[in-house]
Amino acid sequence: MNSWWVLRLPYERVLAEEDVASVHDLSKVDFDKFKLFLETDLKLSPRTVKDKLRILRKFIASTPTITVDSIRQYLSRYNGKENGTYNNQLKALKTLTKFLGRKDLTETFTFAVEYEKPYKRLSKADLQRFYNALKSLDTRTRFLMYASSGLRPVELLGLTEKDTDMENRMIIPSVHKGATKRSWVSFFNTETEALMKEYILTRKGKEKLFPRESHRMVNEWENAQKETGLNITAKVLRRWFSDEMGRIGIPDRYVDAMMGHIPRKMLSATIHRPKP
Repeated sequence: MNSWWVLRLPYERVLAEEDVASVHDLSKVDFDKFKLFLETDLKLSPRTVKDKLRILRKFIASTPTITVDSIRQYLSRYNGKENGTYNNQLKALKTLTKFLGRKDLTETFTFAVEYEKPYKRLSKADLQRFYNALKSLDTRTRFLMYASSGLRPVELLGLTEKDTDMENRMIIPSVHKGATKRSWVSFFNTETEALMKEYILTRKGKEKLFPRESHRMVNEWENAQKETGLNITAKVLRRWFSDEMGRIGIPDRYVDAMMGHIPRKMLSATIHRPKP
């Protein structure tokens, strides 16, 4: 008998056993317990929990079992799409296999490298043109808040009046309840302050200062993009804020703190407040 064949038989038997072990019936997964696992064990924010459950519902709709092959087939749909989109799918699946005690099912899958896209720095004249193309008070206020504070969209949408110190033009977001995002404190300029005072009067009695964008606001923003030829988004304004802080000489450690890039436990050692 061929010696290569003799050596191959034990290997085939191992593969057969692994094939059986590598199948996990998704109908047996307790998703209430999985949700609790995300919230309690992993300390994820409500928004992150919702996103992971949404992704996993899509995965379950594509297959009755979770195997290496079913994962590969599902992820192949995202080949050629944004690397961040692919990575979000894989993160959710890795979280599920961790919960199932089957991390081996996703250990061969690696995250795509997310390259920073080339960024052409916007001038203040660019921002002024875009601002002038916006028509309504609520949309203009959002624009100035993003540009002058560096807030993430989720932080702006979560702001309440108690998070905003108008006297000192200071913002202390309290939206992050998970372990994946952080925020500390930021500020806004006098131009934003003037608009905020007018805008807040329209939000009296409302829990959130900035509700989710309406179709009117989305259309208004898109029309401003077309009119100016500037693809300005909340993310672009956050990047502009960071660059502007560096341009005027604000130390990196303060910029990182305002943008939520420093863990809270490090802030006391990093940010030295002057004595009164």
